[in-house]
Amino acid sequence: MLKSANLKNNSEFLFHVFCYYLTWFACLIFAANHEVWSGPVVGLSLIAIQLFILIKAKQTKGLIQFILIFGLTGVVVDSILINIGFIVFMANPFTYIAPPWIITIWLSFAIVTFACMKKYFKYLIGLGILSLIGFPLAYAAGLRLEAAFMPLGYPGTLIFGLIWCILLPTLIVIYKKIGKSKC
Repeated sequence: MLKSANLKNNSEFLFHVFCYYLTWFACLIFAANHEVWSGPVVGLSLIAIQLFILIKAKQTKGLIQFILIFGLTGVVVDSILINIGFIVFMANPFTYIAPPWIITIWLSFAIVTFACMKKYFKYLIGLGILSLIGFPLAYAAGLRLEAAFMPLGYPGTLIFGLIWCILLPTLIVIYKKIGKSKC
């Protein structure tokens, strides 16, 4: 019984990670080709499937709060960075806010983090260190694929690592406090 439970957990983990990366690549590739809505259509379709699976498995306690906290924060941070001229996203029909494809990536990131990493939320320093490495790599890939432009180039991606090594653990603490106050 335990073996089949682990297989199910592993397959769910792989499914959510696969959906996140498929969303991420689709959004970046379509944005680099100046397609505003194609990436979000792919990503939101995958997000809908993920939500269906989480709802069916009754793994949704706190999901909406988590998506709102992480999704909105990601969009606000990227929008601020757009407005100060730190980054320019391709395929952006909006002047002052992050493009639809970035919003979709943030929603997907929130879901994969909730579905796959919730058990690691107690390791805030470790998550901060992973953010310090992972976020610059993700944004550097966006630059490389020409889905974005940064006047500072690749060294500027380190700023994203610094921002998110502080924000990610902070947002998890906020999420935990909101969750406890509702229990």
